Amino acid sequence: MEGLYKTDIKEFKLLKRGKVRDIYEIDGNLLIIATDRISAFDRVLKTPIPGKGKILTKISLFWFKHTSDIIENHLITGNFEEFPDKLKKYDVLRDRSILVRKAEVLPYEFIVRGYLAGSLYEKYKKGEITFKRHLSEFDRLPEPLFTPTTKSEVGHDMPISFENMKEELSEDLALYLRDLSFKLYKRGEEIAYKKGITILDTKFEFGKIKDKIILIDEVLTPDSSRYRVWENGKPVKLDKQILRDYLKEEEAKRGTMPDTIPQDIVDKLLNAYKKLQEILLK
Repeated sequence: MEGLYKTDIKEFKLLKRGKVRDIYEIDGNLLIIATDRISAFDRVLKTPIPGKGKILTKISLFWFKHTSDIIENHLITGNFEEFPDKLKKYDVLRDRSILVRKAEVLPYEFIVRGYLAGSLYEKYKKGEITFKRHLSEFDRLPEPLFTPTTKSEVGHDMPISFENMKEELSEDLALYLRDLSFKLYKRGEEIAYKKGITILDTKFEFGKIKDKIILIDEVLTPDSSRYRVWENGKPVKLDKQILRDYLKEEEAKRGTMPDTIPQDIVDKLLNAYKKLQEILLK
């Protein structure tokens, strides 16, 4: 099965071709298409992961539904049958696209960490961050941490302190967005935990329509979150960390990261994403 690497819908204006999503303007709203591209370390790999975009879309729709009582989101519909007639000839949109309201994007990624993992674990090992008691990798933190970054169109997203965020956004808005991020993470963690899944950390994005804050982009997908299940006492990755680990290993061997992915890693990634979808949506 070939993956969808990019789209070309000539009738509508292509606003942005992101790392994963192609975004078109249609009737004053946005059509967001999740392709099968995958990115890591600020670069898009040349190898698609066939069907990944459909999995991301289904998982985001699941979480939009289960967080809508906490905050309004930008979703109009993810049902292809409800799309405007002029889009119906593009069957490629089915199951991998959503129609959403256009919003002014807040230029930050609102990251919440509930467990000692990823870059937080690396900082902990180096003594750059401490806790009141000793923790091991994947241990739950005493309290979730809020570690926002800037959102950059080019290059690295950079960490930003909460104090600086308050200066840039206003104290009230920064506090509101931080607390909202915690509420969304808590909801996700509770639902996933009941299904035997742990969400180690994740990121949210918000936008504004007039003066109203809404949830936008993807929500709690394996591209934007670290998911684990424990099998025989060991954590099993159900997220993009599989790719990051492969790229780091190749860089250590070659001195540079490859821009393509071998079939065994493609299969491993796709199977992990499918497994997450199966457990989460059952």
